[in-house]
Formats: sequence, structure tokens, C-alpha cells
Amino acid sequence: MNDTLIFISGFLSLVALITFFVMANNIDKIKNQLKSIDKPNWFDEYNKRTFMNRPDAEILFAAQEYVWSQINLKPSLKKYESLKLEWSDKFKLLGADFPEYPYK
Repeated sequence: MNDTLIFISGFLSLVALITFFVMANNIDKIKNQLKSIDKPNWFDEYNKRTFMNRPDAEILFAAQEYVWSQINLKPSLKKYESLKLEWSDKFKLLGADFPEYPYK
């Protein structure tokens, strides 16, 4: 009888532990989803403003916000250089310079 109770208690503890980790993983996903609500996708905004022939200032703003968000996702010099190579000509066409690397 005691062996059966110990087995049941151990099994329930294991199920509770697994359930805790599954719930913790779901909370992390929910937290990340809540963080991303109502944040515009700046690359889509840049494309939309470009193809709808918006003023250069609006297009430039969307491009700057996109580049800034990409730099902050992974703040490394390598990522900055790849973004600079890709976007510096577009910034010049819109009348601005590509920003300096902010994390020195």
C-alpha cells in the first residue's frame, strides 16, 4: 500500500513538474506576442510608402525606423556593415546619410 502511494505521489510530482515547464514556455510566448502587438513592420511600411509615391520624408522615416530596429535586434558591427551596404544608397536617394554605428 505504501509503495503504491509513493509511486502515485512521484508520478503526480513528475506530471506537475512537466506541466510547470510547459506553462512557463507558453507564458514566454505570450509575453513575446504581447510585446510585438501594435508595432508596425517598418520594412512593409517602407515598401508601402515607396510604391504609393509618398513624400521622400515619409519614405525616409520608414527606412530609418527599419534600419534602427534591425540594428537593435542584433547590435553587431557585422550586421551594421551589411545594413549600410544595402541601405546607404537608398538613404542618399532620399536625401539623408546612413547613420553612424551607435554602439561604440
